[in-house]
Amino acid sequence: MASAPRIQPPPSNEDEWLGTYGDAITLVLCFFVLIYSVSEPNTEKFEAVSKGIVEGFTRKEISTPFVDIRKQLNTVTMESGQSGEQSSNTPAAQRGQTLPFASDRLFGPGSADILPDAEESLDRIAQLVSINFARTNAKITIEAHTDDAPINSPRFPSNWELSAARAASVARYLISRGVEPKRLAAVGLADTQPLQETLDLRQNLIASQENRAKNRRVVIKIDR
Repeated sequence: MASAPRIQPPPSNEDEWLGTYGDAITLVLCFFVLIYSVSEPNTEKFEAVSKGIVEGFTRKEISTPFVDIRKQLNTVTMESGQSGEQSSNTPAAQRGQTLPFASDRLFGPGSADILPDAEESLDRIAQLVSINFARTNAKITIEAHTDDAPINSPRFPSNWELSAARAASVARYLISRGVEPKRLAAVGLADTQPLQETLDLRQNLIASQENRAKNRRVVIKIDR
């Protein structure tokens, strides 16, 4: 009688585990690259590495925490009335953020006391900076600019004193809302860096007043 046919065992796929192993090694490598990139508070490196890794897997453009914070800060300035000086898109400016405010939105005429209506915007800036830049060495410079109209008041003999006092007022307010003093610098520039010239417009009173209003501004610069 013929013997029963022998059943051949299924072929073994001994190399199948190599694919899973390779994927695991790649993920571990990406993880350690990311950890290394943030071992120091270098937000530029973090943003570049995190975006590159994710795009390598998804092939889609992503937003990073620092892109999101930039958008939020821009929203604050737009809601509060920008002075006309827009944030630059140059490579140097992309390292941080420039937030211009019209002085009339922050202070009364000839005053360095912050208006109550301006506190909400400054509160949001302080919160965003404290939360999102807490682990970086971000420096915040507050520049206050005036127009070229003489002030000569008992408190402020010139625009130098007025601009310095306004910059210091904003710095003190941010400190009161949790921003570390060592991050801040307050600079009074008087009328030395106008956005619009007014000397040759004295015969056109309306145009001269509009230009002076544009020159009165406070610029908060965050350099990360």
